[in-house]
Amino acid sequence: MTAPELKTLVGEYLAALEEQTQLQATAVGHLKGLSAAMASRNPQAMECLLKEADEAQQRLAQLEARRRTAGDRLAAVLRCRQEELTLKRLARDLPGPEGRAVEGCRRRLRSMIEEVRRNHLKAVAFLGECARLNRALLAGLFPDAGVAPTYGASGRSPACSGGGLLDARS
Repeated sequence: MTAPELKTLVGEYLAALEEQTQLQATAVGHLKGLSAAMASRNPQAMECLLKEADEAQQRLAQLEARRRTAGDRLAAVLRCRQEELTLKRLARDLPGPEGRAVEGCRRRLRSMIEEVRRNHLKAVAFLGECARLNRALLAGLFPDAGVAPTYGASGRSPACSGGGLLDARS
């Protein structure tokens, strides 16, 4: 394969990857907005953000298929399997500007991954604290109500162990 053909394949792959990166950045914005909407108890904003996130997810699936197709062709040229075609390998194996472009994309993705991870941990902590406060509030309001079976992460619990999030009687 000639250098211009390789450059074209790399360009197609990077274009799809760049679009995916932009959609991922949008998803990070949705996560931040969703966290803010939950904190301010704004159900309309949450609904709107969830709808936008669903639409972005559909677009992301289409882009993933396009990126995978370009990746398959690029892997065939580089004589490796698609699973072996990592951004790190591409950055190392591609010449000059293409390698630098892949490395830049790789760094942006790593940065976004860390940001998503941090936002996820914040959301989990926030929701856990909300559940704890709700249980404490209900226990204070209805001290003689008894223990209701709840659904937790591992399924239905016969008694409220403090970890259930949904009343099984509902």
